[in-house]
Formats: sequence, structure tokens, C-alpha cells
Amino acid sequence: IEDKSKAVFKDGVLNISLVKEDCQLWGQLCFAGSKSEIIARRKKAFQLRDEWTRQQTEKAAERKVDEERLMLREHMALEEKERQRMDEIKDREKKNAEDEMFDTFASLNQTK
Repeated sequence: IEDKSKAVFKDGVLNISLVKEDCQLWGQLCFAGSKSEIIARRKKAFQLRDEWTRQQTEKAAERKVDEERLMLREHMALEEKERQRMDEIKDREKKNAEDEMFDTFASLNQTK
């Protein structure tokens, strides 16, 4: 539910959009409890928010690492294709040079 809630401060106005857990009228908007209950509730809320923030940071770091791995794999695949292409060109050039050399030898042997 917290992922769907948002707060936007724009032009000096704070707009808060909240998603209800239960689809019914709220009995009250403020928490009615003793000061110690309010402090405990606030402390728990901060702890939950800190945990959520930590998890989001970890997820972002994991996504970044995964993206870097993917980019590295793609780069390596591209380099491998380029190596193969260069090897094929070298092989063709080598074969052409050998064929020319054998043709030259054959023509020299025929003239003798």
C-alpha cells in the first residue's frame, strides 16, 4: 500500500494521496492514544520505513549489477563476433594467397 501512496510538494502546497487498506469509512484521522503509544508507533513507523528504504537500495544495487553483467556479456558476444569475422577474413585472404602461389608455381612448372 505504501508503494502506491505518494506525497507531492509543489508551489507551496503538499498533496498527499493515500490508498486505504479497507474499503470503508475511516472512524477518525488521528491516532488516539497516550504519548508513549504515539512515540512507540512513530518509532515503529520509522523502523519500517528505514527497512523499506534499505530493501529498495539493495534492489537498486542488484539491478545495477545485473544490468552491468548483461552489458558485459553483450559486449563480449559482440567482440567474439568481431573476432570470428576477422578470422574469416584472414582465412579467406590466406587461402587466396595460397591459391595464387600454387597457380604461380603451376604456371612456372608448365613453362619449364
